[in-house]
Amino acid sequence: MARESTTAGEAIQNVRLNKVTIEVKPTTNYDTPCNVGALVGVSNSTMSDIALSGNIHIKVYTTNGDRRLGTINVGGIIGQLNASGSLSNVSRLEEETPGTLTVISSCTNQLGDRNTGGLVGLSNGHIADCTLSNTTVDASQTRGIMVYTGGLAGMARGTVGEHGTTSTSDANGILSSTFDGTIKCGRAYSHTATESEEAVEGHAYAGGVVGYAYWSDQIADNEIFGTIEGPIGDNGGEFQPWENSIYATGGLIGQAYNAPTSGNTTWISFQDVGDNDEANDFYVGKIAGRADTTSQNNTNTSHVSGSWNDIGDTIDASDLPGEETGN
Repeated sequence: MARESTTAGEAIQNVRLNKVTIEVKPTTNYDTPCNVGALVGVSNSTMSDIALSGNIHIKVYTTNGDRRLGTINVGGIIGQLNASGSLSNVSRLEEETPGTLTVISSCTNQLGDRNTGGLVGLSNGHIADCTLSNTTVDASQTRGIMVYTGGLAGMARGTVGEHGTTSTSDANGILSSTFDGTIKCGRAYSHTATESEEAVEGHAYAGGVVGYAYWSDQIADNEIFGTIEGPIGDNGGEFQPWENSIYATGGLIGQAYNAPTSGNTTWISFQDVGDNDEANDFYVGKIAGRADTTSQNNTNTSHVSGSWNDIGDTIDASDLPGEETGN
């Protein structure tokens, strides 16, 4: 459903999504977000017991990479989940031939933010007890300033400067959910200062649970299986990081800041993600590409093979230019 589709107030329960195909070209208005999901674009409601069957295909794309483009939030179920909303008990029906879930962001425009996730593009709310299998989250053809890609959510964002309840029933964040599939990273571009606009770093974060966890209450007890594929270059060529852009890839979280984590497990495989290269702002970790000490927890477990550290790089507030406002 496109950005005009919004839920408010009433609970939505016991829904079956069968053989859904949605393809959307975003608006030309730079200031207007585009929110796309198989069930709803934006949700402020309690949504639970969502059953998936058949092949479900969600795609947002552009054909003109030169025009300005605003925020794009695309998720398998919801484009944007607001703070008052929740999503729980998403699963696939048992079928003789299980279907697939494919979530694609294919916007080559270099300006704007891109949040892409198997369940939700951008989440400010509560996600719990969801299971995704046979899923592909593909941002490989997407470009932008902030490009966040995750198996369950592109970005999980709480209230800056505070944490709410730690109760698992309503905590902001992602809890007790499972992802099995493929995640394909996007690319970030920096924005050069002009007479009317400040310079902005480009950020591209990708993770098995979430691309970027920022001030969320909890990222806990999730299980991740499958593959993360690193960013690709133009026309499928060799990837070269754009100047003044930061890349972070992790088996659970691309980057985490003030987002407590615990009890998560990942069996993800890394494909063409490269190695840690701090000189070029490129970070890879079995659990998180980058994380502050608040977001690290030794109860997280990685079964990722290879020589990467659990946390690619430890960060603090000084490493987050312009992000204290929650961008």
